[in-house]
Amino acid sequence: MTAFPLVTLLLCGFLGAGPSPGEHRANVPVTIEGDAWALHVPPSHKGPVELHFVEKPASVTESAAGTPLPFQYDAGTATFDPPAPLPAEGCTIAVAWKDERYDKDMQAFAGQDRQQPPKQGGILFVGSSTIRIWKLEENFPGLNALNRGFGGSRYSDAVSHFQQVIVPYHPATVVIYDGDNDIAGGRSPEWVFADFEALMRRIRFSLPETRVIVLSIKPCPARWKLWDKMKQMNAMVGEYTRKQEKMLLLDMTAEMLDADGNPRPELFQKDGLHLNAQGYGTYSARLKPLLEGGGG
Repeated sequence: MTAFPLVTLLLCGFLGAGPSPGEHRANVPVTIEGDAWALHVPPSHKGPVELHFVEKPASVTESAAGTPLPFQYDAGTATFDPPAPLPAEGCTIAVAWKDERYDKDMQAFAGQDRQQPPKQGGILFVGSSTIRIWKLEENFPGLNALNRGFGGSRYSDAVSHFQQVIVPYHPATVVIYDGDNDIAGGRSPEWVFADFEALMRRIRFSLPETRVIVLSIKPCPARWKLWDKMKQMNAMVGEYTRKQEKMLLLDMTAEMLDADGNPRPELFQKDGLHLNAQGYGTYSARLKPLLEGGGG
């Protein structure tokens, strides 16, 4: 799930300062507050607080007093008891995660931005290695698309690094590819979709005018045994995006499969996972008209 740096948490303690990652993520109202999640426990709440589809937290803290709270963690759910007795106005509990895997990537992006500040309101590509190794200028000449992909990433990493890889550029269009590593890492389609929704909500909250193009998870030889789960995720994303304004799923499944319904090996590198030049050409041919014309 979403992995956030461990930070000193001085949360404001009121509901609505940040977007919700999804009402189903907890049994109390929850918002994303900077680099942490804030669970707003109403005074009427009874029993434990539950947070679903998450990695094991690094800390759970009652915000007002800064008091750590013990918690249990099992199969993607964190459970903990709020302070007793609850204050008359309820309380806010801060949950934080520690993940330093992409610190060097974030530092590199910041350094590139200092050396050559990108223009605002452009086209931003973000996601895993499918994005990272895409030669954007070669495939989309003249569009000045910016690449902020970081290899191995998941939807949850895009959520946690949102302030570093999306917000600074105030893009007119964001192109996203994730979900591949999420499923391969053992997460259920429901868990991955929860992280996808959290990212979409975060984009809509901070960048309401930005157009979002989501690339479907690709069927590939190396992960073919996971294709049923990936198809399920693609279907959930498609249903979600159809209900949203300025958001669409670009489904590349048909282009990636042969007449027998198997992945086309000629579109992939020798590892059977990453696209080769022909594969990127196939993707770019579908995507380029959307980027040039602003359609969708």
